[in-house]
Amino acid sequence: MKMNKPTAIALEESITHWKKNANASSVLDVSVSSDECSLCNRFLTEHCDGCPIAEITGIPGCAGTPYDECFSAHRDWEIDIDDKQRADDFKLKANEMIEFLESLRDSRRKDSK
Repeated sequence: MKMNKPTAIALEESITHWKKNANASSVLDVSVSSDECSLCNRFLTEHCDGCPIAEITGIPGCAGTPYDECFSAHRDWEIDIDDKQRADDFKLKANEMIEFLESLRDSRRKDSK
């Protein structure tokens, strides 16, 4: 199934958002909330129906993706905002989320052949 243009745009905006998270110099500049996710803004009210993430995982809410580990690493960094290791751990997980989202692009999707 080919991704429609509005969904592709939302995916790219989500990738950009996670790149900002991964490059944040402060935990205060990071957002892991669904409020900041273009895909969530487009699909969350429909229980993720049509979201390319849910289409791949078969599960709503970003379950089965690096998101949960990103959320946990973000929370850990918030607990000790000056801990460089916690910041690095979050950034590593954020990059895993970026890789996952980039894998959803039509050019890489198995079902777009």
